[in-house]
Amino acid sequence: MLHSGHIHDTYFVETDAPARYVLQRVNHRVFKQPEVVMDNIRQATEHQLRYFAANGLDTKVPESVAVRAGGYLHQDASGNFWRIFTYIPDTVSVEKAETPEQAFEAARMFGRFSAALRDLPASRLPETIPGFHDAVRRRSAFADAVANGLPERRAAAPEVAFFTARSPIADRLAGLLARGEVPLRIVHNDTKISNVLLDAATGRGVCAIDLDTVMPGTLLYDFGDMMRTFLSPASEDETDLSQVRIRMDVFEALAKGYWAAFIDGGAGKGNAGVLGKNCPKRVVSLESRMKDDTDCTDRFLGKQPRHCYSNASVPSVLSAIQDNLPF
Repeated sequence: MLHSGHIHDTYFVETDAPARYVLQRVNHRVFKQPEVVMDNIRQATEHQLRYFAANGLDTKVPESVAVRAGGYLHQDASGNFWRIFTYIPDTVSVEKAETPEQAFEAARMFGRFSAALRDLPASRLPETIPGFHDAVRRRSAFADAVANGLPERRAAAPEVAFFTARSPIADRLAGLLARGEVPLRIVHNDTKISNVLLDAATGRGVCAIDLDTVMPGTLLYDFGDMMRTFLSPASEDETDLSQVRIRMDVFEALAKGYWAAFIDGGAGKGNAGVLGKNCPKRVVSLESRMKDDTDCTDRFLGKQPRHCYSNASVPSVLSAIQDNLPF
């Protein structure tokens, strides 16, 4: 069993043939429509492959393997959904960006992913998690959690104040999208470094993986999520907040890698929106903290609630630092 990732159960499969595979049991508590997820993945993968072929790129990506009964999902007698992908040999994934060079390669893969899908209409792919990055919706749920949360969780008052003070960001981003000033496009939506395969020998980027959340969004979501997960050497579970800091050399590597790969798409910089984009996901963690542990445990496949608690605090410190950056 492969242990990386919070959501699915993932297994490495070897056969008598040379081919090897990655087998997953889909967490249908999180992804309630596995068929929609798989159709989105199929469309995004096929679009990428056409882009690579048209641009003379000899690039591999994990491909879905059809099941004997047809389609790309198998449902067992217990109601679990299973899927299988081709395995790409001689690659590795890492949990944390150790160097700017590693961050650059990962960002380059996410930028290339966005470039490959730039002409795939956003209307073609449904949301796999409705409202995943809907900041206005998150703010409303957060306000309800603050008003009706567990009394013993009120120790989170500093984090509550932090996010409340930044709530106008939700309206700003919603307005930009509604006016078309920020285009809606197909994006990855989960751009942490563990969702990139790197060449095991050279460290060069190979491809972006884990397309469960590929759906309509903005480039701000993807670049902002890279900032959230790459910039600090501390993990999201870190309880010693003195360890949390921003690595500016990693930020520069992310910007260079991502925009260099996407530059032909004419993307704008939009730094203020990128910095603010992180709030919706952190509000989810804090919302769970204010209520009870059930929601967080469901989201993260049985992980200890501490994952949600510190998950809210660490990005709060990061965002406070970001507020003082000179851009």
